[in-house]
Amino acid sequence: CMDDELNKLVWMNTEEAAKYLRVSKSMLHNLTSLGRIKYYKLGRSNRYYRKEIDELIFCGGLLIGTTEDQKKDIKK
Repeated sequence: CMDDELNKLVWMNTEEAAKYLRVSKSMLHNLTSLGRIKYYKLGRSNRYYRKEIDELIFCGGLLIGTTEDQKKDIKK
């Protein structure tokens, strides 16, 4: 199963990170451009450290597709 393989990865490329986050590659690019997701350059490729993505998700630092009111409710 692809999800099991993604869960085992420590470093992910753009396609793998987008699948892991269940967003499009263009959304992931937007999030990195905005500084919401940290990435590392390896040659011409971006690499994402899964532990840092998990921390963003579980600590509420990555709120995709939420309105400002929803974000306020989440932070309460």
